[in-house]
Amino acid sequence: STSWMGDLDMGDMFLNFPLDKALRPYCGIDIKPYFKEYKKGKLAAWFRWCRCMMGLCPSPYFCVKGFLLAFEVVVGDRKDPKNVYHWTKLILNLPGSTDYDPTKTRVWRAVDCEGRMCPATVTYMDDLRTVGGSKDGCWMVMRQTGSRLGYLGLQVAARKTRAPSQQAGAWAGAVVVVTPEGVGV
Repeated sequence: STSWMGDLDMGDMFLNFPLDKALRPYCGIDIKPYFKEYKKGKLAAWFRWCRCMMGLCPSPYFCVKGFLLAFEVVVGDRKDPKNVYHWTKLILNLPGSTDYDPTKTRVWRAVDCEGRMCPATVTYMDDLRTVGGSKDGCWMVMRQTGSRLGYLGLQVAARKTRAPSQQAGAWAGAVVVVTPEGVGV
């Protein structure tokens, strides 16, 4: 196997993104009933959220949309040979074609004419799984992803980073094991 996988995690995914200004007046809390100082009118009693948060219906939509826009910056120009995410050819391995190989992925991006698979990052909400053809290649994908997200002001939780491995472990709820005998969960 030539795939190496590493994990990154967005820290406080929803709090990374500002709440739409039109929604801010309606997202807050009145704390007058809880503190005497506010009952006397000495301090403001209405606090508003300026960031998306858990439990607010549009938060997942706004945050995933913002994250996907940010990820376009992370991936950069795919035609630049110095870019980690550089690829030159799309390979289709579809059932029914003469050269179909069921042991290979059905669609992948290749780096060169030999068909080496391009490094990639797969996302599920705030979890990122980076994939590279070597351990160093996977680290390069993790570095570019983390540093560009940080440049955009989106934090990556360093404490949740998992180093590249060929047995990367659970991600988004499942552990899939591939052995010569077959594929198992």
